[in-house]
Amino acid sequence: MLSPVVARRIGVPMRRAAAGLAAGSAGLHTWAMVEHPPATAVSATLLGAMVVGCLYCARHLWRRGSVRDWAIVAMMSAGMLVLHSATMGSGSGHHAHHGAPTSAGHHEAMSTVMGAATLTAVVELLLAVAVVFHATHRAAVPQLRQFAAGP
Repeated sequence: MLSPVVARRIGVPMRRAAAGLAAGSAGLHTWAMVEHPPATAVSATLLGAMVVGCLYCARHLWRRGSVRDWAIVAMMSAGMLVLHSATMGSGSGHHAHHGAPTSAGHHEAMSTVMGAATLTAVVELLLAVAVVFHATHRAAVPQLRQFAAGP
């Protein structure tokens, strides 16, 4: 097991890298809104909320990276994957705010943005789940040992 000092030194670069991923997600969603404007107010609001959510997570991971922050990242990333898989299945571009692609270039560009956003969400989810598991498992082990020892 790592000492708290060593874990903290390793944790800061990991938190900063994850914050960079979250900021990158915000950039991808912004890119999608600029390059392919949402067709409805609901879609625009959803994409805007995703940008704000990504920046929220990036800020919190950069500054402290508590277990709560990592859990929020895991939930946001899982939500992104659900939305991305739902919109990919609908064949409607990004977050169900486009009709059928008007040209091959439009479809290809959207696939690139969607693929990058999906890959980023997968990496964020795996990283966040690993951190939350490690943090909660480490905290639970002494309690389990005490419980197993009995009264």
